[in-house]
Amino acid sequence: MLQILIVDDEAIERDGIKFLIRKFGLELTVLEADNGEEALEVLAAHPVDILFTDIKMPFMDGLELSRRARERYAGLRIIIYSAYGEFEYAQQAIRYGIHSYVLKPIDVQEFTAVLTGAMELCRQEKALEAQQITLREGYHKGLVYEKEKLLHDLIGGRADGEVLEALSQAGVALSGRLVRMILVHFEGRFFGRNDAAFQEDIRETVREDWELLHLNESQCLLLVLTSGEQLALSEAEEEVGERLRCRLLEGYGQPCTVVVGRPETPEGLKDEYERMEGLLENQFFYKEGTVFYTDRAQAGRPLPADALTKLVDRLYWHLEAKDDYGFRRGMGLFFETVRRSGQHSVIYTKYLCMELTRKALQTAGREAGLEWSRYVEALFSCRSLEELEFSVQKALDLIPAEDTHAGGALHTKKVIKDVVGLIEENYMHDISLSWIAEQVHLTQTYLSYLFSREKGQPLIKYITGLRMQKAAELLRETHLTVAQISERAGYTSDSYFGKIFKNHYGVSPAKYREMSS
Repeated sequence: MLQILIVDDEAIERDGIKFLIRKFGLELTVLEADNGEEALEVLAAHPVDILFTDIKMPFMDGLELSRRARERYAGLRIIIYSAYGEFEYAQQAIRYGIHSYVLKPIDVQEFTAVLTGAMELCRQEKALEAQQITLREGYHKGLVYEKEKLLHDLIGGRADGEVLEALSQAGVALSGRLVRMILVHFEGRFFGRNDAAFQEDIRETVREDWELLHLNESQCLLLVLTSGEQLALSEAEEEVGERLRCRLLEGYGQPCTVVVGRPETPEGLKDEYERMEGLLENQFFYKEGTVFYTDRAQAGRPLPADALTKLVDRLYWHLEAKDDYGFRRGMGLFFETVRRSGQHSVIYTKYLCMELTRKALQTAGREAGLEWSRYVEALFSCRSLEELEFSVQKALDLIPAEDTHAGGALHTKKVIKDVVGLIEENYMHDISLSWIAEQVHLTQTYLSYLFSREKGQPLIKYITGLRMQKAAELLRETHLTVAQISERAGYTSDSYFGKIFKNHYGVSPAKYREMSS
């Protein structure tokens, strides 16, 4: 409701104005003041739309009040009423942008006409202001979407001059700047619920300019932009991934895996992003909440003291599960961990290699193909880690590709088939990685690892793709509202559903329906 401030030093005059407002049913909330100074205090404390003031008052008259009010509140409608109709008053009133000048005694018809006219103008201005706000918000949303689309193009391999120029016009200038990519991955659904708080955490953790790109409900990609003069990362900057991981764990109690990449040029963003996605699979071999780096020179953070022990336990688990692929991938990480840790003696490292090789050959029934005593002697004679790795790989090459344990492979295929069935039956619900893992009796990390290996894409990305496919079908084939489709596709937030849909198909759900009709 509009608000009117009545200013007069005589209470009987104010009461008379209030009586007329009530009598003619004018929808106004009434505020009062008995002089100009008090009126300015009321104006500062309340969003007043119409100022209705007398001229002759103590302390500050109505004309001075009008002058000051106009300076501070440009949109205020000011009406003066007075027994003085001299020309000089009218001249001053015009200078101060007075809406109307009403003479006492008040003519009721004139009073209602002036006041309803002022009220109508106020409503029109508010409607115009709301329309402008809506247009600005729409324009801003359009810019945000266009920027996200361009960033998707960039990591998808389109780093041509047209995209880079469009990004620069959208406020993301990459020329002459160092780009770091930070991939944040949560095991369960995270985005769409905590977006505002998450962005505030980034603002407080990452000191440079950055752009955020939502990938799905569990993943986002952060592009950190540093001045071209800072070509070498300082020690503090090198820890940005760890700082972010700790901040998110502290804030949400939900561990996340962080992968930090450093492409050399904008054209290298696609290849670097693919390397980052590949490293994400390594979370299975370490504890939750690990930070990985694509650049070894950046991987200076010491590993936990028990990292190698846990990795070796996992390697034995792969052998027991007859998972040759997982074992070979894990052996690569074994040597990478030894390089990074610098905590283990040469003898202990060689002993672990010997035991792992022996177990692998026994499990595959290939121990007879190697003269063990000579192999052990050669193993312990290795003079570098690279030589040791080559020796182990040479022994593992005795296990042909066709002997990669068909029984284990068949079991894996059945598990993944069950997982796909569970997703197709339950995608419309708030399913999580932990829930799916529980249904197939696997750990979350191992399920993610298996699914990625078998399907060639992360589990969360697969779920998002299926939801988008089902949502598109509903948009084409039904008359359900976008909100209803969002819910049926498994999303609790309409706005987040719209953002993911637009990133996936390039248009909003409403536009997609219009184009499909």
